[in-house]
Amino acid sequence: MKMKLADHTTAMLPLTPTGTAGALLVRAPVIIGALREYFEMLWERATPLTPKRPAPVTDRLTPAQLTVLRLMAEGLRGNLLRDGHRIILADWDAVSTGPREVDLIPTLQASRFGLPAAQRDAFIAAYGHDIRSWAGYPILREIRELSTISALLRDGHSDTAARRELQIRIRSVRTGDDQQWTAF
Repeated sequence: MKMKLADHTTAMLPLTPTGTAGALLVRAPVIIGALREYFEMLWERATPLTPKRPAPVTDRLTPAQLTVLRLMAEGLRGNLLRDGHRIILADWDAVSTGPREVDLIPTLQASRFGLPAAQRDAFIAAYGHDIRSWAGYPILREIRELSTISALLRDGHSDTAARRELQIRIRSVRTGDDQQWTAF
């Protein structure tokens, strides 16, 4: 089951296995608690991935697997789903049904977080549509940047690193610079 739990108060569940028909928004505390317990039970029962032969991690993992490993090491395991045989990165921070521009903006904004221009351009070429020339692109990019700022608002008052990053992002949005941001 795919789901997104946020702040112990909200859950999103896809209406279909692929998630393409929308999502159900749940705010009932009893259901949220049950979903959280279900997730924790599955997480605890999941089979850890173990190497078949001793070798440096970089010799036996793909770049995508190394990215997942880094996320796990950073404590972002809430975005990782396991089925016993594989790990899937699942981030529902921006689930939507709508124009492809909404789908593409996170990839274009990823340069803020270090995505190399060559990878971005390869993605655009493979997708077959570049929204940067679209008149609505600047507004959509600003909306996306504001949404990434809101993720830091929860911790900015108590976490020094989050506060520092929040100040950098707010300054960037106000001045319109292209400064790279740190992922949180």
